[in-house]
Amino acid sequence: TGEAEQVTTIAPEEKGATDEKPAISTLHKRSDAHWSRKAFHAGMGLAVATCRTGLDQSGFLRLFTPLLLLSFFIEVLRINVGGFVERTFLKIGGRLMRDDESNKFTTTCYFQLGVVLAVMLFPAPASLLAIVTLAIGDPVASIFGRASASLPPSKLKNFLRRKTIGSKSVAGSLAFAVAAFIANVAVLRVVASVALPAGADSFAIPRIFAMSLAAAVAGSIAELCANDAFTLPWKRLPLTLDDNLTIPLAAGAAASFFL
Repeated sequence: TGEAEQVTTIAPEEKGATDEKPAISTLHKRSDAHWSRKAFHAGMGLAVATCRTGLDQSGFLRLFTPLLLLSFFIEVLRINVGGFVERTFLKIGGRLMRDDESNKFTTTCYFQLGVVLAVMLFPAPASLLAIVTLAIGDPVASIFGRASASLPPSKLKNFLRRKTIGSKSVAGSLAFAVAAFIANVAVLRVVASVALPAGADSFAIPRIFAMSLAAAVAGSIAELCANDAFTLPWKRLPLTLDDNLTIPLAAGAAASFFL
């Protein structure tokens, strides 16, 4: 995969300091390719989208809301208690974490929160597109944003590498929108008869394209505007404005306009 081998280790606890949080020596950096994380993100998102097509709103929320609450509970313990909880957490999920998540919530929590809120707030087709947009667009944006750096020097490279907001590039934003649009169209065409109460026959191609494009563009803009550096000033509850939360909410809202 070209990804550097990564091992998560924890410094042994000193005597009399068993209540201190163990030190994390090695986790992936934000600048790493981190292919396992991208694959997990896309795979989990598509699995959740599949569940959305097979469950109505109440059934979906009964399944995923307890999982969301459990995830946040474990993360709060990891951040505030450390010790055995953190060691176990890192042993199980350390390969999917980044070093900047060691003292705040991991993106998995925001992913679950964004999905639950999207299903709670938007109709079935819109919430389905919100999940697919998050699952596909986010990792593709990261891949193409990094890949544009290897292009030969040219005006095209300068354009694609141009920064939009923060560290986000034009290449990543365009790739997000295109990949999410294609995935959204495919998903609506394939599973419309399940996801749409009235059936696929009542959903014309122009409407599918409009919903898919709206969700993709809105999700791309939300990914740009998200800012992990913004953290609430609560030491024991360090919540951030994560794109895994903003993308599904923006995509779901945009798609809902065409229902």
